[in-house]
Amino acid sequence: MSSDDPTFAAAVTCIDGRVHPPLIRWVRDRFGVDHVDLLTQPGPDLALCCGDDDAVARLRDHLGVSTRAHRPGALVVAGHADCAANPVPEAEHRRHLHLALQRARAWVPAGMPVVGVWVDGDGHVAEVDPGVRPAYEASTSSLADRRVAPPAPDQVATNA
Repeated sequence: MSSDDPTFAAAVTCIDGRVHPPLIRWVRDRFGVDHVDLLTQPGPDLALCCGDDDAVARLRDHLGVSTRAHRPGALVVAGHADCAANPVPEAEHRRHLHLALQRARAWVPAGMPVVGVWVDGDGHVAEVDPGVRPAYEASTSSLADRRVAPPAPDQVATNA
């Protein structure tokens, strides 16, 4: 690519089209790129953090195509409100995003930005704090058997 060629970023995002316009705008503004390759998967944060081997392999393959064709300068992993494939509260999505980012960072060259974002119901995009540790970790069993463990009892809020 020459210096006149368009620049790209890649985004792992849901198939839900409501998320695409605000996500694309945010990624273009945040990273100063011309285009965003959308690597779509229903419930992408859950699929990437805890999905079966096939779903994870498809996402990685999609990133490989994007990388070979467009050499993206950044990777974004998005979770969003009202996700039909991952209908959990925002806090749970943020935990999934944290674990998904750990996996995604292993797929890209060192130094390439990999960020997580949350798209709320109004289409506002906010970067997920990379310093926030999840309340639990995924099981260390095989990916096919991997499920997200519930939070420890001392991490559950009470109304007392």
